[in-house]
Amino acid sequence: MGIELLAFGLDGVVFDTESAHLHACRAAFGEAGLELDWDTRQFREAARVRGAAHALNTAIDALPSEGMANKSARQLVSSLTEARTRHFLATIRAEAPVVQPGFSRLMEDALSSGCKLAIVTDLPAQAVTTLLERGFGNAFDQLFSVIVSGADFEAGGGRSPHDLALRTTGVEAHRGVAIHNAAPALRAAQLAGIWTVAVTPYDKEVACISGANLWCPQLQELQELRELADPRRALRESASPRRFVDFGTLSALRRSRVAHKPGQGTIA
Repeated sequence: MGIELLAFGLDGVVFDTESAHLHACRAAFGEAGLELDWDTRQFREAARVRGAAHALNTAIDALPSEGMANKSARQLVSSLTEARTRHFLATIRAEAPVVQPGFSRLMEDALSSGCKLAIVTDLPAQAVTTLLERGFGNAFDQLFSVIVSGADFEAGGGRSPHDLALRTTGVEAHRGVAIHNAAPALRAAQLAGIWTVAVTPYDKEVACISGANLWCPQLQELQELRELADPRRALRESASPRRFVDFGTLSALRRSRVAHKPGQGTIA
């Protein structure tokens, strides 16, 4: 069963956008007069649960429920969201986030193998275009068969962003793989019938993320994965520096249906 489509998220998968998002959240809190000053750990916790583009929503959810229906509360939520988006766009326009080396390796390998690529992200279209143009030039749309922005990962009934990517590319779900780093996108991909890979950074407190069939931090090969995919190659390369997952390794793992082991911590 070959892989015919790889669907990637942008935040933390294609690009390292963590610092840009964290700056945008802090700036939005400051403009709103909120006494919040997230550090990297707090942002990562929020991003794993809600996705980087909506990490700020965890702070909104924590606001007192009393009075949230009134106009001033609604205005606060709206202003926070607007400020976050504005600061994020300004940051990525001033300094383009780095393309993740693990993605670059996998993208080139997959394309040379005839696999289609898709972007499925909850970032707004303007941010997506800016990132892709800065990262891959004006011809970025030639690399990706479909780009889904502003994704609603709560949509169901065949209307999810992953369902859209499958229909657009003409690929059946069992021949696709979705690679994300946040629970909402991973759950949505699995509901669409797609095998999933979580690429959240290594965290000793979190071994895996809910909704993932496989955990592969930042697309780096783990010794365990190499042994499962190709024991002989793993033995030869055990002393080599860090390596990134190539298309062949990913295909082998997908065929063997390797999943995270029971007992590895998950987050919802």
